[in-house]
Amino acid sequence: NMGGLVGESTGSVSHVFSSGAVTGDGYATVGAVAGHVAIGSPFGYGFFNFETSLVQADGGGSSGRSTAQMKQQGIFNDYNFSSVWRIYEGYTTPMLKAFLKPLQVNLSNNAAGKVYDGQLAAFLGSIAYVGLLDGDTGVNGSLGYGSNARNVGNYAATGLWSTKYDISLGGTTTFAITPRALTVSMGGNGKVYDGTLGYDGASFVLGNVVAGDDLSISGSAAFLDKNAGSGKAVHASGLILGGNDLSNYSLASTTLEGTADISTRLLNYGVSGAQSRVYDGSVQAALNGYFEGLVTGDQVSMAGLLGSFRDKNVGTGKVVDDQVVTGHLTGADAGNYVLSGNVG
Repeated sequence: NMGGLVGESTGSVSHVFSSGAVTGDGYATVGAVAGHVAIGSPFGYGFFNFETSLVQADGGGSSGRSTAQMKQQGIFNDYNFSSVWRIYEGYTTPMLKAFLKPLQVNLSNNAAGKVYDGQLAAFLGSIAYVGLLDGDTGVNGSLGYGSNARNVGNYAATGLWSTKYDISLGGTTTFAITPRALTVSMGGNGKVYDGTLGYDGASFVLGNVVAGDDLSISGSAAFLDKNAGSGKAVHASGLILGGNDLSNYSLASTTLEGTADISTRLLNYGVSGAQSRVYDGSVQAALNGYFEGLVTGDQVSMAGLLGSFRDKNVGTGKVVDDQVVTGHLTGADAGNYVLSGNVG
């Protein structure tokens, strides 16, 4: 029997792996890690590199992993990486600490963090080695905080690796990226008086956003009173961020105060006819009419509207002339309207 580590296993074997190529012409069984495991012999937590092993079977039931996966600590479940094994994520397969030399790497003059700016965090400090042997001046790799250290979060210094040393980091070994504080202002073109407090046309403008980030904001807004006017107070609430980059930002408040205009509403008045009366020697006529564009429930009436018969004499079906422009609006809500003209 032929295996990457064990040809014939008759004892207890666990926590083993093989990255090499295995060939076994003429052998009864060939396995990537173990060729054959005897009945009753425990064999567990075995792994092999299926891209390099040349064989895909294993007598101990070991699991095949890719070259990249063989350099990931999470693949090797139940391995003791605290005191027995060492792996440099993305660089090496597991190594026994007993065969490595301890090396202390002290970091200094490096920042402990920054406010999110969309840029990858970089290590800009100094490195001092304690424990280098055999004339070594350093180890492999370059120090950083990983390829994901761009977004808000806490990141550990990483990137140094060795097949000779068990590296321990000292000093400031973590880097914190904190949320970027946003400013919010209110926009919009106001609205035409509609008798309500609602301001659906309000918009919200974000400031201090990193260029290119996917970020939006939404919320609701309302005027503090319904009446027409300029620079009227508006209160916005329920402000919430959206977009793929929202977790990198913070809002100081979910509410906002602003101002906007409520413009007067055009109101048309139509004359529907004149009221009949007893002869009094004048041509004055009382008119009947109606509004178009009046908000339901508003108190508005017409005053000063001039109407006149074309002559003062008694008669039926007499022609009456009117001039809506001479009239003016009255009532509690009259200030929210502007008279447009006669629609009759």
